[in-house]
Amino acid sequence: MMASVRAAAWGVVILVAGLLAGCGGGSAGGGPASGAAQPADSVNLDYQVSMPVGKVHWPHHGPSMDAAAHERLMSTLWVSNNFGLYQGNGTPESMYLHDGLDIVLPNGTPLYAMADGRVVYRGSAGNGEMLVVEDTQGEGWCWMYVHVGQVRVKLGDPVRNGQQLAVVDFRDGLQHLHLNRARAVPGQGWGENYLARDPTPLLVLKDAEPPEIQSPLLYLRSGSEELLGRGSGSTVSGRVDIVAALRDRGSYANPVPGAVPVQRLAPSLIAWEISDGSGRVLKSGRFDFTRFGIQGFLQSPQRKARQAQFLFKVPEALGGDVQWRTGFSYYLLNHLHQGLTEVGDARPQDQDWDTTELLADGRRLWPDGAYTVQITVTDATGLSARATETIQVRN
Repeated sequence: MMASVRAAAWGVVILVAGLLAGCGGGSAGGGPASGAAQPADSVNLDYQVSMPVGKVHWPHHGPSMDAAAHERLMSTLWVSNNFGLYQGNGTPESMYLHDGLDIVLPNGTPLYAMADGRVVYRGSAGNGEMLVVEDTQGEGWCWMYVHVGQVRVKLGDPVRNGQQLAVVDFRDGLQHLHLNRARAVPGQGWGENYLARDPTPLLVLKDAEPPEIQSPLLYLRSGSEELLGRGSGSTVSGRVDIVAALRDRGSYANPVPGAVPVQRLAPSLIAWEISDGSGRVLKSGRFDFTRFGIQGFLQSPQRKARQAQFLFKVPEALGGDVQWRTGFSYYLLNHLHQGLTEVGDARPQDQDWDTTELLADGRRLWPDGAYTVQITVTDATGLSARATETIQVRN
């Protein structure tokens, strides 16, 4: 992260550290990551604040944290990057999909097991260590803690829900924990690849802000940056890509006004449809990020980039500012559909809007005329936003 980001966020880190210091459930300690496993602490693992059925504790929620401290934790929660978020520095080759949650926490913040399980991996993460704990009853699903130090467990150790595992240890930029929900890919080690899923449905969030759809939508020649039109009144022809600039301004996305990076989280659900003048829906898609899998591809930047290129356009290529300044990611709507659970072998040219498509009897499915494009975007807490445009097809 750039120096300006570090400076803007430092006051936030100090504030959160002060709140956590009185939260209970372990003492915060700095210092470098230790290569040897430290002894597990002997704490009361019965949580004072329990979670609803089907939910787990946040990783920095310790068992001894009382209700007041937990309320402070929730009110200061800051997720700077979430699952499925576009990442990149302005070129298609640099793009990738963020495969977990970046929880802004000061170095030294204690981290706890989120379920009973077993340590299945511990290794370097480039910045701190990576620790993977497989759930006892999770069908192979694991919690992955990245950018940690002072690790208290070793490979193969059983752990209990609420046991302290490590502390946050990120030394180059905005201090944070990267949290994944993931499982191993057969035949590949954790240091090579894994399949990640959105952990958000398992966590409790407080939010009052719906997602944001930037107006207007963009209509491009399929597979290119050639602009056919912007917003209502646009005229399109041939094979078309529809691009929407979206972000979630969730209350947990950034609790500090004016801080950098700005609120920029990915929504959880995107639904879109194209209908004719009679209101008949002719084409539609519904994409649920909570059902989507992202492969880690730790040793293949090219494959990481391909996953992102299928779902997004580079903002700068379409006249937008860099994503971490504006918060908006540019989604290829027509690539987002119900059956897409992984990019896999999906081909972009099979997903575009072909306005020259013919019916079985030879008539045009999209005769020249007006069509309505509608998009509905929903965040992790169920808040939604909608936008509608009318455009013309002329072939």
